[in-house]
Amino acid sequence: MPVRIDISPLHRMVVIVARGNIAAEEIGATARQLIDAKVAAYAKIIDVSQATSELTREQVQKISDLLRGAPDDTSRGPVAFVINPDRIGFADVFADIT
Repeated sequence: MPVRIDISPLHRMVVIVARGNIAAEEIGATARQLIDAKVAAYAKIIDVSQATSELTREQVQKISDLLRGAPDDTSRGPVAFVINPDRIGFADVFADIT
């Protein structure tokens, strides 16, 4: 699977590693998995340095909204991306939107 998720309740951390070309459906499924796991308050490290996707800005906005949750929810943890500095991708658009 091109997207791997490791959740550590002990450390209250989520590590996501994406490799290869990732479809919008896979990213949406990953976001829903995080929501179902109730890890909004956990720190998240997302490695997209070896991944590509063809997401539009609107699709990234929808994923951001899914991850953000309810407007009054202040329990969101920090998010850090590991990126390829030679390529603009999902992390750059996500940072710009949020």
